[in-house]
Amino acid sequence: MRRYQFWVVVGVLLVVAGMSLLLQSQVLAQEATPEATPEPYQGFGAPLEGNPPYLADYYNAWVSSPHADTTAEAFNDWNSEGAVPESCARCHSTPGFIDFVGGDGSEAGKVDAKAPIGTVLTCDGCHNSAAVQVATVSFPSGAEVTDVGRSGRCMECHQGRASTDTVNAAIEKAGLTDDMNKVSADLGFVNIHYFAAAATLFGGDVRGGYQYDGKFYQGRNQHVPGYTTCANCHKLHGRGTEVGPDLTGAERKNLTVLFSDLAGSTPLSEKLDPEDLREILGDYQTVCTSVVKRYDGYVAKFLGDGVLAYFGYPEAHEDDARRFRGGR
Repeated sequence: MRRYQFWVVVGVLLVVAGMSLLLQSQVLAQEATPEATPEPYQGFGAPLEGNPPYLADYYNAWVSSPHADTTAEAFNDWNSEGAVPESCARCHSTPGFIDFVGGDGSEAGKVDAKAPIGTVLTCDGCHNSAAVQVATVSFPSGAEVTDVGRSGRCMECHQGRASTDTVNAAIEKAGLTDDMNKVSADLGFVNIHYFAAAATLFGGDVRGGYQYDGKFYQGRNQHVPGYTTCANCHKLHGRGTEVGPDLTGAERKNLTVLFSDLAGSTPLSEKLDPEDLREILGDYQTVCTSVVKRYDGYVAKFLGDGVLAYFGYPEAHEDDARRFRGGR
């Protein structure tokens, strides 16, 4: 009887102990649930497909872009030297670009040290607190462009590395300022980066291409409304452009086109210094733009001392022809 009672007591104790452990494990499981699910790896090179999808799109676009091309000469030219020199690190390495914009705490506008080889242009190069605040971009000519918005980070590198001033300095160094037609073995192609998109966009304003004294050169190329910066058109994380011809929305419109130029500009250019002529043409363009906009017209382009304007685009009016006569 005693043996029976003993086993009953042992059985009851085992049941109680089991229930206690079961309840305790459930509590521990509930408390551990938030920590039990590991966070997905967010470091460099992590697979982001589907988690989260919006980052996966950016990541995949970047991987297929020239910025991430580990085989490109742009990121391998200095392998034998063991480091990317200060003059090149700005645009050919992530550490160099971060250094240039001051993202590492150093003075912005210059690269202080050589950059390590083996890097491409990664996300943290452009997406850091210093890079996103770039609002003014200096070109090789010394000209500065302000209010560049998101395009500032792009224009720091996509602007060319030479200018009118660079060519003139090379001519002067070769001692050819008195005879510009003399052939010299000391002269050659200035720089492989002489031509680039940002310099082309701003034209004569930044002296990206060679400009002769006494001549007027087209300034910034005025794009259609809404697409006036690099970031408006070009994909920031991949190849190609964000916009394209929308043939489905094409429509026929009646336009009134105005072309006007400054009378007597040629003899005027022969009498004035280039700086004075440029100031006069700048005032002329400002007045033309103001008058065209007053009648809801659109300045399509300045061509030297000429102005090309549309009435009826992008917004059409029933009296566009009359507006044209009013703005003439």
